[in-house]
Amino acid sequence: MMNELEIRTLTERFFDGDTTLAEERRLYELYSEAEGLPADLLPLREMMLDLGRLEAEKTLPQKTHPLRTLPRRLAAPALHARLHVVRLRAAERVRGLCLW
Repeated sequence: MMNELEIRTLTERFFDGDTTLAEERRLYELYSEAEGLPADLLPLREMMLDLGRLEAEKTLPQKTHPLRTLPRRLAAPALHARLHVVRLRAAERVRGLCLW
């Protein structure tokens, strides 16, 4: 299946830190639309869906964005830190180091 090959390629590049923002958005989209993922990709699906939702939050109009109430110099680092924590937790899940 072509989507499976694309998902695998982009997933590998994602964890290597080699994806562009457009490729990451495509990866989130592929995981959200994927039916019948192979068993080895299923643990990543929830993480990719969560990251996709975080990405969607970043594109909300500024007046409704939850971090908009923070001073400008604090909002971007706070969002970046939140995304970083999600990626770290996902990597731990994949490696079997975390049980939640």
